[in-house]
This record gives sequence, structure tokens and C-alpha cells, in this order.
Amino acid sequence: KHGKPKQDFVPITLTARITSEWYRQDIDVTISLVGLDGQELAKRSWEDETFGNDTGTTFGGRSKFLNVEAKIPRQEWDRWIAEEGSPTIKILLDVQGQESDD
Repeated sequence: KHGKPKQDFVPITLTARITSEWYRQDIDVTISLVGLDGQELAKRSWEDETFGNDTGTTFGGRSKFLNVEAKIPRQEWDRWIAEEGSPTIKILLDVQGQESDD
């Protein structure tokens, strides 16, 4: 979602919903927003974020919403609106635990 465009930038919130059906996993997550020229516009990381079902119900699943706030340069925003291209969203996940747990 985005806020009201300003002269120099547009404030946005990028939200990723991550769901796991496994029972309580600790995951390192990094979310990046990359512009049309390959420049990283925003990045946020979480370490040992717990996902999954903690209710005791097998395969119950549980989601978490992770937010990245950014101020997109107005020139980049205008290129998106003119449909010159779309930004890239990169989500890197690393499940914590022993190798035998993979």
C-alpha cells in the first residue's frame, strides 16, 4: 500500500504474509524491494522469527505478516505508474535448526 505521493518520494508499506504448516519453526527472513535499475530501495531483516502452528493441532498452520516501510523516490514511482516496469520483491528465508531437521 502507499501513502499520499509527496514531491520527492512516495511512502509505501510492503507486506509479506508468511505461512508455515509445520509446528513452530524459527526462521531468518530478509525482504528487499529492488527498483527498475537494480538498486535496492528498501530492505528489512528478522532473525529467529517464529512461524507455524503452536496450537498443538497437526498441520493447523499459522501466518505472520512482515512489513517493510520505504520512501520510494518520486522519479522511480512515476516510472512504475507509467508502466515502464515493475519493482522486484526478494524474500530470503533460512530455517533455523540442525541439518537433520531439514
